[in-house]
Amino acid sequence: MKRLLVLWTGLSIATVLWAEDKPVLTWQPLPGSPSNYRVEVSGLGAEMWARLKSERDQGIEPERWLSVRVVPKDLLKALDVPAMGGRFDFAPEKAYLRFEPDYALEPGLRYEAVFRAGDLLPVRATLSIPNHPEGPPTRVLSIYPSSEVLPENLLKFYLVFSGSMSRGHIYDFIELRDEWGKTVEIPFLEIDEELWDAAQTRLTLFIDPGRIKRGVKPLEEVGPAIKAGRRYSLRIDSKWPDAQGRPLAAPALKTFRVAPPDRTPIDPLTWRLATPRAGTRDPLVVRFGEPLDFGLAGRLLSIRRAGNAEIAGRAELHALESEWRWIPDQPWLAGCGVIRVPSILEDLAGNNVGKAFEVDVFEKVDRNSVPGRNEISFEIR
Repeated sequence: MKRLLVLWTGLSIATVLWAEDKPVLTWQPLPGSPSNYRVEVSGLGAEMWARLKSERDQGIEPERWLSVRVVPKDLLKALDVPAMGGRFDFAPEKAYLRFEPDYALEPGLRYEAVFRAGDLLPVRATLSIPNHPEGPPTRVLSIYPSSEVLPENLLKFYLVFSGSMSRGHIYDFIELRDEWGKTVEIPFLEIDEELWDAAQTRLTLFIDPGRIKRGVKPLEEVGPAIKAGRRYSLRIDSKWPDAQGRPLAAPALKTFRVAPPDRTPIDPLTWRLATPRAGTRDPLVVRFGEPLDFGLAGRLLSIRRAGNAEIAGRAELHALESEWRWIPDQPWLAGCGVIRVPSILEDLAGNNVGKAFEVDVFEKVDRNSVPGRNEISFEIR
């Protein structure tokens, strides 16, 4: 880093920066949504990158240098606005520092990124997301679980939208009613940190665990949120605004019947496999015998050849999330392989592989009874 040259002007002191460090701060659009952006710092000299790397090695976090905030309409409140949460990518060897917010930016708001480091003057870059509608109105694509029969101790729903949704006040637009049209009081775990994916197109909606686990006050005093033998409907209000402030194209409704609670751990040894023939791209099919969690089953299961070589391809869930298929990118080769089953896989009630949802807190477990096998072997012929 070049040092600063100080000039005496007679009335003030002016600082002139030598040319090696010319930080550039840019907003870069990301795929998936017109509101997805990241911020990149570039243009620093080798000495400054080395200095920042040294500070990072000493435990200084990148948010000390780079921050992103919403610019309030009342600038007097600017100091009270917290920095956005997100992920930093500090790569001095590639001469960049990047920040990607946890969530899509809100249309109609103005954002400011600020980079401060060493003797450099602060560098700022602002971005405003247009508030005018782009594309067709957002709609609800799916509500998971897909099954019309759900256990009394159901743990969560997933709502999938066609476009990015707005954050905040989600519980104003979601309602659970019983078969007589009566609203179920506070069935969901209402938390400030809404559980959206990065594109804000999928929302995870938890049933209050206190109304699922045995021995917990809400379950004993109020009862379960949904009761076996009854019918319910999950209703999504069309007034719910998307990320561009537009209401949904239409309301959404999922009706279901409630079965007795499920407290049986997942046992991969009971799964059935249908293996394809070598030389084809037919799917390898795994039938669970019950629906599994949509968000986890689709991404946690994986396939390896003997010797741990990865088999490139894609996973699909079918038959109301009770069937998993792996479609390879290339034709199958003859030989053996394994399906890896992480222990954190869940069924609809949150039961894991070898362990029920509430077993760790409310029941004693014989460790010898918990299956330790998390791989299923198969052979392609």
